[in-house]
Amino acid sequence: MTVDQVDGPIFCRLSEKGLQQVAGWPGAPASDLGAQFLAAIEAKIADPQTPEEERSGLRRLRDSAGEVGQGVVTALLAGLIKSHSGL
Repeated sequence: MTVDQVDGPIFCRLSEKGLQQVAGWPGAPASDLGAQFLAAIEAKIADPQTPEEERSGLRRLRDSAGEVGQGVVTALLAGLIKSHSGL
């Protein structure tokens, strides 16, 4: 008896954007994870539906991330992506 099924990929390659995010390849400033992270926090703070208690926590997170520096935040986020992608 045979089954008409193909096993999963044996070999995977990251795209250029994937390599920029997880392997430290240089990328355009718009692809900076730290900047995207801070922009997402700012958007959530500005959202009128966000409760004030959550906004104050987001402001503290934004201020802490700014003090640590975008390079560190970017490295942490890239490490998280890397660990979840199995690299």
